[in-house]
Amino acid sequence: MRAALAAKRIGPSGRVVATDISRPMLDVAKSKPSSPNSAPITYVESPAAPLGVESAAFDFVVCQQGLQFFPDRLAAVREMRRALKPGEQLAIATWSHIGDNPFYAALHRALRESVPGDLADRLLTPFSGPDLQVLKNTVQAAGFHEIRVRGAILPLIFEGGIAQATRALAATPLAPSLATLPAGTQLKLNAAIDAHLGPLLRDGKVSANMTSNIAIART
Repeated sequence: MRAALAAKRIGPSGRVVATDISRPMLDVAKSKPSSPNSAPITYVESPAAPLGVESAAFDFVVCQQGLQFFPDRLAAVREMRRALKPGEQLAIATWSHIGDNPFYAALHRALRESVPGDLADRLLTPFSGPDLQVLKNTVQAAGFHEIRVRGAILPLIFEGGIAQATRALAATPLAPSLATLPAGTQLKLNAAIDAHLGPLLRDGKVSANMTSNIAIART
């Protein structure tokens, strides 16, 4: 979806290369219809480091909510720099600490009350990215210049209330394990989710802010 948005913004005179280590994720992305007047998208199965793209070939590199999952973050950012033409731009976004993201903090509390702790704590991984200073230091160590970092806050709203919000767990790495839990445990989890998401319910909608750490820099 991120690649499709980039392709639409760039237009048919440009090109987009989307990389992911997961072939099934790439297959899902490729199955989506392309928008009219969008740049063509090439999908490449590749880890973050080494990154399977040409050197000095791109005007812009975007890494959205990926850096926190990479085993060697500095190596990954160095690969992003390698892919960029001289003087071009990098943008990285990672979720801030889970405490800055109250919807997922509430889900984590519900999980900790209901399922084994090691399973519950898998929800912390997307929120394990660097803070703003560490993010800046990493980008600088990779050889970038004109580095700007900031926090960004955007609303997250589930129009369908708690029932819809609960389905957000299906998009997390926990989903396969949660599906195998005994029926009694699943009932306990659902009750805990109802209790912890209750304070975020307004006019039938679950609403909360999501906070990201963002870095923008040039080669």
